Amino acid sequence: MKTFEKACVEDIRKIKPLNKYQHNLTHTEMLALNHLIKDNEVVIKPADKGGGVVILDRQQYLSEIQRQLQDVDTYEKLPSDPSLIIANKYRSHLTKGVDLGILNNHEHDFLLPKCPIIPVIYVLPKLHKDPICPPGRPIVSGIGSILSPLSEHIDHILQPIVVTQPAYLKDSISLLQILDGMIWMEGSYMVTCDVGSLYTIIEHPKGCEAVRYYMELTKLFPLPQIDYVIDGINLILNNNFFWFEGDFYLQRRGMAMGTRFAPSYANLFMSYWENQFVYSGHDWGSSLVLYRRYIDDIFFIWRGDLISLNAFLNHLNSNTWGISLTTDISDAKVHFLDLEILREGNTLITKTYFKQVDINSFIHIESCHHAPWLTNIPKGQILRIRRNCSKLSDFEEQAELLKKQFVQKGYDETAINKDHEKVRKMDRSQLLSYKKRNNDGDKLDPQVPFITNYSTNHNSILKILKKNWGLLHQNKDIIKYIGDKPKVIYRGTKNLKMLLTKSVLDKEKAPGTFLSKFKKIGFHKCGLCICCRTAIDSTRCLMDFKSHSNNQVFSIQTFLTCNFTNMIYLLWCPCGLQYIGRTTRMLKTRVAEHIYNIKRKYDKHSVSAHFSKHHNGNPKLLGFAGIQHVKKALERG
Repeated sequence: MKTFEKACVEDIRKIKPLNKYQHNLTHTEMLALNHLIKDNEVVIKPADKGGGVVILDRQQYLSEIQRQLQDVDTYEKLPSDPSLIIANKYRSHLTKGVDLGILNNHEHDFLLPKCPIIPVIYVLPKLHKDPICPPGRPIVSGIGSILSPLSEHIDHILQPIVVTQPAYLKDSISLLQILDGMIWMEGSYMVTCDVGSLYTIIEHPKGCEAVRYYMELTKLFPLPQIDYVIDGINLILNNNFFWFEGDFYLQRRGMAMGTRFAPSYANLFMSYWENQFVYSGHDWGSSLVLYRRYIDDIFFIWRGDLISLNAFLNHLNSNTWGISLTTDISDAKVHFLDLEILREGNTLITKTYFKQVDINSFIHIESCHHAPWLTNIPKGQILRIRRNCSKLSDFEEQAELLKKQFVQKGYDETAINKDHEKVRKMDRSQLLSYKKRNNDGDKLDPQVPFITNYSTNHNSILKILKKNWGLLHQNKDIIKYIGDKPKVIYRGTKNLKMLLTKSVLDKEKAPGTFLSKFKKIGFHKCGLCICCRTAIDSTRCLMDFKSHSNNQVFSIQTFLTCNFTNMIYLLWCPCGLQYIGRTTRMLKTRVAEHIYNIKRKYDKHSVSAHFSKHHNGNPKLLGFAGIQHVKKALERG
């Protein structure tokens, strides 16, 4: 593996950057985009539903978040940043896990993030509720935060329990499989229910009680492990903090959308409620023909009169759990997830449900993505329509609408027609089946993909992987996982959404101060600390630097000093080697550690080991500069 990695890295470094490349935006569009990025008066967000884009007045957006934060039963303003206190609690929790034998050292290291971010709250406008002053769905961007790995770990434990629950729906396909061939009886009703604000109504003790109940029910977990998982959940719930406009808040009730294990936790809470209100101790069995749920969306079929149905719904709403159901009842047609479910004679048929707020949000053919991925999008969407539509006539009608939308986005109509014809001839029953897996639940194709960002050099990188692939085949233990040739998956590149939508809004422009006029862009040394007095380079201000690997020159984009925290920095030595590092502390503190390690010829770090071997451990030959300042943990888009 190391040989393969080294060979690929060496070859990739030899790739010459393209001097000429074509923008997929015109000069005028680029100017407009830059102007929009810098416009602090508006906030651009994706709509909560429908795929649309919402442009809001900045103050309107901030006021909506402030309105929600005034709910003192749910949120509490904190006096300061709680990160350090939470980090200490978390380390103690992980140490306890190792001491109990529940975690091994590898798991301990995985669960301890190196550079955690601070969670940030933002809202997605619910345009379908109010197009003028839309309320917002609160989301906490917590991926990468201090407790994020723990949340992922708990989700990994709970998810296998969730999928065994009787009401569980994986997705629309699960429901289509159930409805396919179902006989409709006269005197029946279809009912859909939506649980109001599920994530924020779950009281911590009740949620943990539900998790404990189902973990014990499986008989797969020893009691100490169950207790440890519950402790971990309480640690997350009681330290569910976030940042907003310079202040820190704690969510006191429920849990934030955006937390990794939130869906599993909410699913088990709902299953626990269903166990007591839907299934147990009642004579609903003969009337409740079908009951399924996708997190907070419920679909069931009731065989009986409206009086008994309303009595059942009143019973469900008469609880002290905080659960309140918004319902829709019909004996002819309902909407659930992305499906429209209709009665036709003694059967139920389905087709794709398009919401009123849905827009043509398909990606444009000229977007900067891998071409085969782009051209496969229409077929994937046509397959979805074919799967959702019970009747071929409904499929044809919806496929025509789909075709027009893709043509509007620049896709080739002839190619779409070919895909349409292929899909039309497919057996729908096969489309209702999931991809086959082996006895362990794993996909039959076990090949591990190589995942990388898409770039204009993707063909060169693929050739390098193919060239060196034979090196991996020398290891017989991994041959079955890698295949005969590399399987490459490209991540999307930076797009308009990433550029224009941000969790953290830029500060409003303020009048410049007298001192700000003298803040020259570049890295400035203070000249007083041990780093500045020791360093090789006497230049007090560094404006740019050259990469010794490709000779490309990079400009420093802002005013930086050695007193800044949260820095990406550059180290170099007389022989031309360069090292890129990062630190959350003051830069001068981190560089001072490098100097100390060089002096004592510490051989466990690449920088000090190199200086010990090639420069006689002389720290005066070390050069350093800060090259980028990262706003602490608030850089998520």
